[in-house]
Amino acid sequence: MTEGKIYVLFVYIHNVEVKQLWQRKDAETVRVIAFSCAGRPSRVTEQYDAALAPVGLTVGQYSLLAHLERLEPVSVSVLAEEMELERTTLVRTLKPVLARHWVTDAAEPGRRSRALTLTGAGRDLLEQARPLWRAAQADVEHRLGEDGVAALEALLDQLEF
Repeated sequence: MTEGKIYVLFVYIHNVEVKQLWQRKDAETVRVIAFSCAGRPSRVTEQYDAALAPVGLTVGQYSLLAHLERLEPVSVSVLAEEMELERTTLVRTLKPVLARHWVTDAAEPGRRSRALTLTGAGRDLLEQARPLWRAAQADVEHRLGEDGVAALEALLDQLEF
C-alpha cells in the first residue's frame, strides 16, 4: 500500500498522465499501483492546495507560475516539456491563469508560437505564494524526516522513465 501512496505523489510531482503509466515495461506492477491509488486524492497535494488557498492558487498553478518565472518568455511546447506535462494538460492549466491575467502572451502579433510571460500581477502573486509553498514544503519534510525524504527521493528516482 505504501508504494501506491508514493506513486500518487510521483504522478503529481512529475505531472505524468496516468495513460502513460501503461507503457512501462513492468506494466503489471504499474497497474496494481495505479489501481490501488484510483480515486484517492493525494494528501500531499491537498496540503499544498490548502496552504496556497489564501492567495487563490492551486499547487498546479503555483508550479506553472514558478516555471514561467524561470523560463520566460517560453512557448507552450517548451513549457510543457519542462513541466513534464502533456501539452493539452498544460493548456487546461493555463486557461484560468490567463483569464486571471497572471500570464500573458508576449509574442508579436501574427506569430504562430506563443511567448508566455508573467504579468506584474502574476509576479506579485508568486511572491505572495512562495512563503506559503515553502511552509507547506517544510511541513512535509518535517513529517517525513530527513530519512523519509531521502527514501522518497530514491523511490521516485526508481520510477523515472
